[in-house]
Amino acid sequence: MKKLLMILAAMLLLVGCNSTREIDNRNTIKVISPNGIPLVALGDLMGDEKVEIENVSGPELLISALTTKNHDIVIAPLQLGAKLYLSKASSYQVKAILSFGNTYIVSREKINSLADLDGQEIMAYGKNTTPDIILRSALSAKQIETNITYQNSVDLIIPQFACSDSCVPPKYILSAEPVMTKLKTKFGIDIYTLDLQEVLKDQIEAIPQAAIFVNPDSQNQKEISDFLDKLKTNTEVLNQDPKGYAERIVDKHSYFTDLGVEGLELSIPRSNIKYVDAKQNQKMIEDYFNLLNQYNENLLGNKIPDLDFYK
Repeated sequence: MKKLLMILAAMLLLVGCNSTREIDNRNTIKVISPNGIPLVALGDLMGDEKVEIENVSGPELLISALTTKNHDIVIAPLQLGAKLYLSKASSYQVKAILSFGNTYIVSREKINSLADLDGQEIMAYGKNTTPDIILRSALSAKQIETNITYQNSVDLIIPQFACSDSCVPPKYILSAEPVMTKLKTKFGIDIYTLDLQEVLKDQIEAIPQAAIFVNPDSQNQKEISDFLDKLKTNTEVLNQDPKGYAERIVDKHSYFTDLGVEGLELSIPRSNIKYVDAKQNQKMIEDYFNLLNQYNENLLGNKIPDLDFYK
């Protein structure tokens, strides 16, 4: 009998622990984000006991998150979330845009305008995806002819641009933050840049890139709203004081540690991080979708999402 009572007591203790764990986690939201600027935007929110933040490389796990509904919030390229929504593979709704126009022409020589690239070679990445479409639309808008060669990712361009003794680096490359800041902080190269969003400002109001998608079936809608309020404030703080922000987050994640305080500080002003409500800026987003459809109808199937896409 004594042994039986001990077993029952242990079982009750386990049930109590499990119940406590369920209560603790009931209002914990799950967020998934790609590495890069979106993760930097989340930096000062890491360590919040009410949020579980997962970071990933590449689109595969973001696609999985958007289709399986295992996360309350998915931060992903706007085009990716829209494509899955249009194909009915995802019901996630876009709540806000988190970053804009992070696409640059980079050179070791001063760039006065896009006309400097006429007749030149450019090493780019992401053929037929958003960075490439932004590049080609800018060149087309200014009637500039170039020869474009492609790498699979921006990370593969940087070593070639940074080489000196063993090869001849490309004169012009397509790049983005925070990767291009590494050229200065890691390789000691002084670079000149040309912002392609600025080049396209007469054709399109803005180029929305990373977006915040919300799971409409999540039971944690209040917690999601609270987290997004914190994220919006965080984007304002990081832009007001990039150095202070960099110092606070550098030890919060290995990705930030690798960039270092200087790398984070220098990359933030060129990263165009800004929290902008999606539903209130539907036209801006649709103009971007129309640009994508103009250059690659396969990205969105030559369609744009309906009003239900917006949270």
